[in-house]
Amino acid sequence: MHKVILDTDIGTDVDDLLALTFLLNSPEIELLGVTAAYGNTLVRGKLAYRTLSLAGREDIPVTLGDSQTLLHNRNIFWPGHEGKNAKVEEIPDTVLSKQSAVDFILGTIRKHPGEIILCTVAPLTNIAQAIIRDPETMSKVKHIVMMGGVFGFEDVTLSLPVSEHNFRCDPEATRVVFNSDLPITLFPLDVTLKTPFMREDLEQLRTSQTPLLSLVVQEIETWLEVIKKLAGRDYCHLHDPLAAASIVDPGIVTHKVETSLKIECQGELTSGLSMADHSRQANVQVVTGIDLSRFYELFMGRMKQPSTLQTAMK
Repeated sequence: MHKVILDTDIGTDVDDLLALTFLLNSPEIELLGVTAAYGNTLVRGKLAYRTLSLAGREDIPVTLGDSQTLLHNRNIFWPGHEGKNAKVEEIPDTVLSKQSAVDFILGTIRKHPGEIILCTVAPLTNIAQAIIRDPETMSKVKHIVMMGGVFGFEDVTLSLPVSEHNFRCDPEATRVVFNSDLPITLFPLDVTLKTPFMREDLEQLRTSQTPLLSLVVQEIETWLEVIKKLAGRDYCHLHDPLAAASIVDPGIVTHKVETSLKIECQGELTSGLSMADHSRQANVQVVTGIDLSRFYELFMGRMKQPSTLQTAMK
């Protein structure tokens, strides 16, 4: 069983919620905690708690990170729909851990040295702060499985952006993490954009009668409305679930390239850009190929399958 901490900016793009639900429904995963990152982390934390409670897993702690970026020098992307379907305003602050996200991450690694997988699907503020505060403890992380970055390989359409959201939101934190030499498996936009979630996929989830899947369906519908206004399309992508699913089934990854990375922080148009750095020892496995059908089968199966506790509660 894999001991996992999910570091997430749940509540904006629906893929964080999908990743959390996937992990909760996977018996191979021991989810030790959820750490909220970026923006209104109180709202994000309460949405994570609502998700856990609907799965019967209030025992999993939710801790909050800094609402600002590492240097407090970046505007926060906040569309405004976050938490509304979960009625987070009705959730008392007391359900959340009083411990900070960074303290929780460091404390959990000290308790389980060499065993913790950090699944990071958010701007990397919490992870960078933990590295800065206690690099020795962070060196005992088993692995970081991360969604982030973009490289543009095999893309001849110029459709990929120069930088990806998680890296762009807090590039200084991203640089700290990649300069730390911690072992990282990275799922960039180059592969996560190959995982569209269509309206017909949503209909498959709508047949479930569990309270958690009802929230998931509402959140997907809300995000589809947002993304249609922002990007003019009627589907989303399974960015974060792809990273989470690889912990359960590494065979989803068919090809990866080992390297180390540099992160651009100063460019007016290129902040957050990630590029190979051949001057240092490689510590990053950049995923370049995936078995899409294998991933979809695993993801959809787990999404429609209530967790053990959910089944027991019926």
